[in-house]
Amino acid sequence: MRVNVQLINARTDDHIWVDTFDRELTDLFALQSELAEQITIALRANLSPRERASLRIHATADLEAYENYLRARDLFRWSGAGDPRENGEKAIRFLDQAVARDPEFALAYSLGARWHCELYWFGFDKRPERLESAKAAAERALRLQPDLGDAHIALGFYHYFGYRDYDSARAEFDIARHATPNDAEVWDALGAIDRRQGRWQDAIRNLEKARALDPRNTSVLWNLSETYSFHGREREAQQGMEDGSKVNPNAHFFSLARAAIDLRAHGDTQPLRAALRNVPHEFDPGGGVTLVALRLSLMERDYEEAARVLAGSTHQKYNDPGVGGTAGTLDSHPFPRAWYEGLIARARGDAEAARRAFESALAEGGLDHTCCPDDAKPRALLGLIHAALGHKDDAIRHGQRAVELLPISKDAFDGPVLATNLAVIYAQVGEAELALAALTPLLKVPNGPTAGTLRVEPEWNPLRSDPRFAKLL
Repeated sequence: MRVNVQLINARTDDHIWVDTFDRELTDLFALQSELAEQITIALRANLSPRERASLRIHATADLEAYENYLRARDLFRWSGAGDPRENGEKAIRFLDQAVARDPEFALAYSLGARWHCELYWFGFDKRPERLESAKAAAERALRLQPDLGDAHIALGFYHYFGYRDYDSARAEFDIARHATPNDAEVWDALGAIDRRQGRWQDAIRNLEKARALDPRNTSVLWNLSETYSFHGREREAQQGMEDGSKVNPNAHFFSLARAAIDLRAHGDTQPLRAALRNVPHEFDPGGGVTLVALRLSLMERDYEEAARVLAGSTHQKYNDPGVGGTAGTLDSHPFPRAWYEGLIARARGDAEAARRAFESALAEGGLDHTCCPDDAKPRALLGLIHAALGHKDDAIRHGQRAVELLPISKDAFDGPVLATNLAVIYAQVGEAELALAALTPLLKVPNGPTAGTLRVEPEWNPLRSDPRFAKLL
């Protein structure tokens, strides 16, 4: 194999260094280390003894194990495309194969822990065993390489996604930051924790740092753009989503999210409707595109279109991609198909079909609640379903309990969504005073409702004749 290497000063176009390496294709990892050492010498880089030694440390000596790790990592970097559950289960199989070939492959254990945490957090598998697998993999990686930044990130997400223990998560992310300060994943993780703790300006700074380090990282672009949007920085938010689409033109959620910014800001559904027309029919990971199209049709009071959208989908659960409003949605928690069947039937005036569908949704939501009684999002879903069925006391009880479990003071990102849905419950069961009292402060909270979403979301229909609601708009 021949490798030609050039270092060019991009400001002046001067060639700093050039060399050619002819090597037998036997040990790519050794070649990688040799190239790294030659380049640092050419740059006159001042490396510490630990940094110099790290150039000779390979993640694994097994090329097939490494390739399996890379496949899993490519699936991990969310790109606005791909079914998250399917990607996670496939990636874990790749990583299992990697550590079977090399039981000391610490990076593979670290990434495996991250995937287990993702499957738990997004509601695909809420069994305690999933968290136990995450912790075991992260701790195995740390035993193998105590200073490995990726392993500390993995343990941080175990605390974050498993228990919302943001202080413990931040401690691990800080260790990772000192170990690998130029890893965008570290700053992205810190920014995510900042958002949960209501440190919004810190979140923006850390996410901007992550973008500067890795401007093609789609996860970073999504998180930063989303955060800009919550703070009324629509132009920057739209630019970030557009950048995500350029990085991966098949990542259609970026184009949908960009268009939805106008909906949040002004209640304008047309940009999102136009963006949906450009999404290929076969693209619907996790039912996310169907959910966006469904909710948009309901906002536009086009109930026949909503019915056609749902009839054309084969999904039984729909995972919210975080595009659009906050009423009647629970970011990272799937809704059953029956819920949307009920909404459409109710909107079309078929009370009996709506009741049957909502009762079916209640049975499914009850199963989620039985699994995780202290999880706020299944509680909120139960509250919404009970409200749709006219079970006033049960609806308010579950909605209030969801907010008690996860108030804004505990989670500044999810808390406003749960509080918004409690306001929805109040509105749906005829408690206008409580609904308006809850809504008024939420309009000033990041990731809460906006005047734009209040204008179009059907959840607020019971309040539309109230002059106090008109004043909020």
